[in-house]
Amino acid sequence: QLTGGLFSAEVETIKQTTEDDGVFDWLVPLDLDPRDSYFVRVESIDHEEVMGDSAPFTIRAEIRVLAPKTNDGPFFFGDEVEISWLSQGVNDPVHIELREDRLLFDQFHLTVAESTTDDGTHAWR
Repeated sequence: QLTGGLFSAEVETIKQTTEDDGVFDWLVPLDLDPRDSYFVRVESIDHEEVMGDSAPFTIRAEIRVLAPKTNDGPFFFGDEVEISWLSQGVNDPVHIELREDRLLFDQFHLTVAESTTDDGTHAWR
């Protein structure tokens, strides 16, 4: 079972039963909340007092911006720019901003999209 949180609440049963061969390949579900405190518990079916827990681990969400890329510019006023991204574990709308890269920090310039569906693409004009 997958367990997480401050009080070790069961999040979901990963597999009800499996062979006791010491290995199980698990595909992390896309709808889990990103969190730092997950761990896996393996329990004996016949002897419920026999169990073991993994070390705590993190499941995180990620957004990778695919375009525009360095070689896509320069852009000119009035150009339509295709913004594309790949996300994992993000199940809600996304916010898109134009920012300027500075030496030690980045600086906000404007909001491209206050809220848009997480479908991986947005045409900005």
